[in-house]
Amino acid sequence: MSESDPNLSTPELDAARAKAVALHGDRVAVYELGGRVWCLAVPRQGFRMFWQRYKAQQQSADPTTKADAEVQLARSMLVPCGAAATAEAVKAERAAFDAMGDEYPGLLDVLGAGAEALALGPLPIRAASPPSSSAADGATPTSPPTA
Repeated sequence: MSESDPNLSTPELDAARAKAVALHGDRVAVYELGGRVWCLAVPRQGFRMFWQRYKAQQQSADPTTKADAEVQLARSMLVPCGAAATAEAVKAERAAFDAMGDEYPGLLDVLGAGAEALALGPLPIRAASPPSSSAADGATPTSPPTA
């Protein structure tokens, strides 16, 4: 499989994901976009620090920092799909990511949304139903005061 092949089939992407899981753990996402394969992985240690930085950037008063929060999260989670995440390999992935962003900035947002979804963990998230808001217990609803 060539990472530059823009016509990857689902079985090839599944194979790329299987290889990424073997290298980087089971919390990975593999995408084909911008003419290549990208792999995002939740770091095995220290991920909370990345998440806290992302949350702080989301709340930034600077509109550029705020707009790029998801993109920076994705950039921090980039790993090579078919190789160990050495410093040189991660640096090369980030350089390719930045180059893609220069040509297709919207694709960075796609990977950013994928990074956020991966960080949320296994889905679906379920919650118990809230108590009924009906006044069946005899309470009388009140109207808001009028001026």
